[in-house]
This record gives sequence, structure tokens and C-alpha cells, in this order.
Amino acid sequence: MREPTPRDPAGVLQPILIRAARDCYQIYLQDLERTGQSSTARPLGVVVDRVSHRARTIVRPQPLLPQERFIPLNLIAPIDG
Repeated sequence: MREPTPRDPAGVLQPILIRAARDCYQIYLQDLERTGQSSTARPLGVVVDRVSHRARTIVRPQPLLPQERFIPLNLIAPIDG
């Protein structure tokens, strides 16, 4: 059985990966609010494992594992005005 690809033929990220990234980012924001901490750096985006759909917010560039995909913040969060 072939592993699912993170992008469809048009090069668009799979919706399930974007959904996992949005959920992760929302939890990140809720945790900041709940703890009263202020974030010193705006996250770059979220890294999602395309197999398990586990996600983590990242604030600086880092190497990815082969099954991980980076979802930039502009695809999952509204732009602050």
C-alpha cells in the first residue's frame, strides 16, 4: 500500500493537514491566553506529521522528518491588522 501524499496533483496541501495545523495553532493561542503568557515571537507555522496528523507549532526554522510537512501561518491564521 502506498503512503498518502501530502499534496494533490495540483500541489495543494491536503485539507486534513491544514485542519490539523489550525487545531494545533488554536490550542497554542488558548494556552497563551490561559497561562497569561505573552509570546515573544510570532510562530512561523505548524509542522504536521502526514501519517499520524500530530502537529506542533514552531517559532524558528528547523529540519523536518520525511513524513512531516510545514504549514505556514498565513494558511491557517488570519493576518493581524
